[in-house]
Amino acid sequence: MPNEDIRKDVWWKTYREYREEKNKEATEPVNIGLPYQRPFRKTEVKERKKVMLENTNNPEMERDNRLRTYKTEPVFEYNRAPVNHPQQKKYPH
Repeated sequence: MPNEDIRKDVWWKTYREYREEKNKEATEPVNIGLPYQRPFRKTEVKERKKVMLENTNNPEMERDNRLRTYKTEPVFEYNRAPVNHPQQKKYPH
């Protein structure tokens, strides 16, 4: 019987409920401009191997490559830092 009284909802707010109410407003993510974080080398190598395996399993691409008629197209890479990234070092020539 006493356990049932504990589980009943009460009309007042607990300290935790007040804290959660305040935290709901502050949960929106804010962009504070953290520098670009490069993915692990291991994941880059895995992705590259996967693409190369797909290319070798593609008979049309292999035939074009063998006959030297294959033409590459520029591919936008999502894993690379942008060209004018503020963290990128520029060395004078």
